Amino acid sequence: MDKKETGNGQRKGTNCNVFRDKKGRYSRVPKPKPKPTPRTSEFQDCDQMSPELLTAVLVEHARQVEKTLGSDLAMLVGALCDRLEEREERVQGLKESRHKVKLQLSSAKEQIEDQTQAKENVHGQCVRYRKQIQSRQHNTLKEKVQAHIRQDRLLSCGQPCE
Repeated sequence: MDKKETGNGQRKGTNCNVFRDKKGRYSRVPKPKPKPTPRTSEFQDCDQMSPELLTAVLVEHARQVEKTLGSDLAMLVGALCDRLEEREERVQGLKESRHKVKLQLSSAKEQIEDQTQAKENVHGQCVRYRKQIQSRQHNTLKEKVQAHIRQDRLLSCGQPCE
């Protein structure tokens, strides 16, 4: 009796996650994805460690293993440890030189910005002086024209006109 069909095409007692689409096909709602469980381990994730610390830990463990191995394997592990330590020293040197170059670059940028600001200040001062000169030349020209106009009036009238 649970599985009898009702008048609307659905069965009684079926799972509520199953339904019919527009074309009449049965579909099921997808199951939710399980939440990831946090890893509980005595080991740390290597991505969370700094490279310097990771190298130091690896070398320390390799030196301990080196003591328990045979002579050929111990020599190989020792050589790898030495090589890794040398590489880490080179990386540290490169980081320091990169930091120095960054400092030099920032000081050079500041110096260029200061020079640019000084050039802009000089340019602005030149523009102001040029405007003052043009204004004075214009005023001088105006005075000369007015003086000529006065002289022409005097000559045309024959007597001083006011």
